[in-house]
Amino acid sequence: MLVAITAVSLLAFSCSSSQRVSHGYNRIPINSLAQPLSKDQARIRSAFGDPHVAWQKPLNTQRWVYCSHGSLVRFFDFDWNGAVIGQGDSGRSDLCGKLGTGCPEFAPEATGEDLQADRFDSLIESARLCFRQRHIPDMAIEALRKADEALQIKPSDFEANLLVTRTISYIATNRKPDQKRKWLAHRGYKIGKKLVKHYPKRVEGYYFAGVNLGLYAECMGTFAAVKANIKTKIENLMDQAIRLDSDFMQGAPLIAKARYLFRLPWPLCDRERATKIMLEVKRKFPKNLYVDLFFIDLAIEDNHTERARKLLEAMIRNLPAGTEDYAEGVTIRRQAIERLKVLDK
Repeated sequence: MLVAITAVSLLAFSCSSSQRVSHGYNRIPINSLAQPLSKDQARIRSAFGDPHVAWQKPLNTQRWVYCSHGSLVRFFDFDWNGAVIGQGDSGRSDLCGKLGTGCPEFAPEATGEDLQADRFDSLIESARLCFRQRHIPDMAIEALRKADEALQIKPSDFEANLLVTRTISYIATNRKPDQKRKWLAHRGYKIGKKLVKHYPKRVEGYYFAGVNLGLYAECMGTFAAVKANIKTKIENLMDQAIRLDSDFMQGAPLIAKARYLFRLPWPLCDRERATKIMLEVKRKFPKNLYVDLFFIDLAIEDNHTERARKLLEAMIRNLPAGTEDYAEGVTIRRQAIERLKVLDK
């Protein structure tokens, strides 16, 4: 989350070609940033001023680095379209020096530790980009592979663990319940619990641990999951996620809890409570299509078939265009098509 910092003035640089970082970064002249900027880049430049140094990174991505008194204050990573794909304010404390902010005094040669750190950054960046395109066949698997490799370098890193557990939840959601999904979801749950252990005040670990545990429970069968007390574990994880940030990902913890209450077998299901939660999310996030899907499911359960069909057809017709996350729009459209097929049987 952005924090208010004093915009720093632009430092003058005059570097020769010999002052190029040899392990993956190429300096971008600051004056070239005057060319058309993306919406994210313009917003950040307006808030923080010019970066002290900008870098071209692998895969045609950029990093803007802001420093103060020779120490890293904040950096932003952008994809090839200029969209923010990462940021930090507590990364490598030597980043400014290592990447040549103090030109013309150039940074020392890269050490093995530096190369490992750069390899980690490159893997995380690649995993993010693959995840953004997860609707394309095999891209989610590639995102997981790269995130797993990054996790081998930094086993406790927040973003590496988050990318693994979130990507697993996506892959498992898009698989039919089977042993592979059961294994994946259980691993995603364990990684989520690891985030909870190391970052107990962050919502992400609780949320994705709960989601993956729910996917795991579906593979077990509802009654077996209830007998194994998984119901209580899921509710505890989601309740904690809600306490920390109920608005996370447009009310995702609330939606997950409502869905779970709705899907439980009688007499454990609580449709009234689930509906109340979804109405609360709808008020806050009226364009959340997962909420719309829930109310379509209510219509189907109440045998309002024609109404449900019209809503599904409209959703299928309009998606995935218009969603902030195109890949998520593809997923919602697929789920709508699956529901329509059931109605047409």
